[in-house]
Amino acid sequence: MMLLARLLGSESQFPAGACCGRSTKCLRGGGLEGDGEIHEYAPNTQAPGVEVLVPDDDPLLAGACALPRGPTERTVPTYDVAETQVLRGEPLFSGRLLRLTAGNAAYEVQMSLHVNGFSCNPTAPSAGSPQPLARERRIWSPFSLVEKCDVKAGANTKKWAVFSLTCFQRRSRDVVHYFAAVGEEAVAERERWTSEIAMAIGNVTQSLFPQHSIAVQPVPGKTETSTRIMAGYLLLQSGAAGMVSVFYCELQAYCNGRSSLALYKDEWCEQQVTEIPILDAVAIGSCDGVYCTIFAVEHHRFCARTVSEKELWLRAVTNVKVKLMFSAPDPTNEELAVFREAVHERVEELLPPGHEESTKARPLLDELPRLPPNCPRGDAAGDPDPVDEGPPSPASSGGGGGIWGSGLREVARANERSGDPPDSPVWSASPGGMLSGSPPTPLRPLTRSGAAAVAAAMMAAAADM
Repeated sequence: MMLLARLLGSESQFPAGACCGRSTKCLRGGGLEGDGEIHEYAPNTQAPGVEVLVPDDDPLLAGACALPRGPTERTVPTYDVAETQVLRGEPLFSGRLLRLTAGNAAYEVQMSLHVNGFSCNPTAPSAGSPQPLARERRIWSPFSLVEKCDVKAGANTKKWAVFSLTCFQRRSRDVVHYFAAVGEEAVAERERWTSEIAMAIGNVTQSLFPQHSIAVQPVPGKTETSTRIMAGYLLLQSGAAGMVSVFYCELQAYCNGRSSLALYKDEWCEQQVTEIPILDAVAIGSCDGVYCTIFAVEHHRFCARTVSEKELWLRAVTNVKVKLMFSAPDPTNEELAVFREAVHERVEELLPPGHEESTKARPLLDELPRLPPNCPRGDAAGDPDPVDEGPPSPASSGGGGGIWGSGLREVARANERSGDPPDSPVWSASPGGMLSGSPPTPLRPLTRSGAAAVAAAMMAAAADM
């Protein structure tokens, strides 16, 4: 270091805080001028005396300078809501209700709510039903809606309080169940049932989300995320059977009269699965029910983690749509920073106390196994000729044994093609001293019709040598 200082002019040219100065403690080694050892890189530790450029208590700025932690398994989890799953555990809540079905009279059922689904069993056969009433069992889907219904009962009937449970389907008709609480306390009983069902659906929904918080800053090194307004995990209804997939969604700022909602595999945003364009005429919808977290963008149905997060996503997407409707100019960097700051303030209000210490719950739905990747189909031609994979003979391992090996294979093929009986067989023998060593044992006698093929093969092999 002294020689380097002399070459540059003087030792005083180095700043006082330089790592190579004699009076400065080396950040990598911990001693003066280093201790000559290689230290393990520890990103979560801070060396003494290091100036912190980004404070730890400012998550908005810290997120712009560090990569996200990332998931443990980088794939798109997909969960099944088929009825073939088994209800887990003991019932959380149970009781008797009236079930209303089309074409049948109202009949009483024993309703039981489990952690991952519900079951309803008829208490007695219905006299007005042409067919026996079957038991029903369903798995909770995040894309389910609980609503209170206003039904006017007859003057001679008891007071009814009706509610519905709708299970949304992607490519088929939605399944709607109607239930009614009966009695003087029917309204209070309905409140209890709708609250318990909504709580069970919410627990299943939150169990499918990984631990994360909504981000507003782009991912370092990923130019595709430079126009990010907000990003976070959302559930997407996919597949014909109503499967549920978890995607990392990013709402991008409007540019050149359009915006988009990008879907990635994970929060590292290295692989984009698809994107949903957002134009001035995009259809945005929401469901109003008892603690419903479902919203839609065009024909894509999403599910947020909580109602507050659903409202935040709807507000952000709606604001982008309004900007596009009035042909607003593309936002500047300062305006984009204002958008992110507004979303970040709202996210800070939504975070519950102690959210960082909370543990990830086990998913309450069965995850579908990942399919293996598609293998190449190979050549479209027919099957090749059979290859003799038997052990090589002593003569074929050295010298001109290659001729004998080729001749034996041609013998086998010629005998297979020939349908003549083996009369006056001609044995494949050494052609007059052409080969060194003793000839191998023939596989089988060669008929006269195959002699020409063997001779041609041996002459061709000799010419190649």
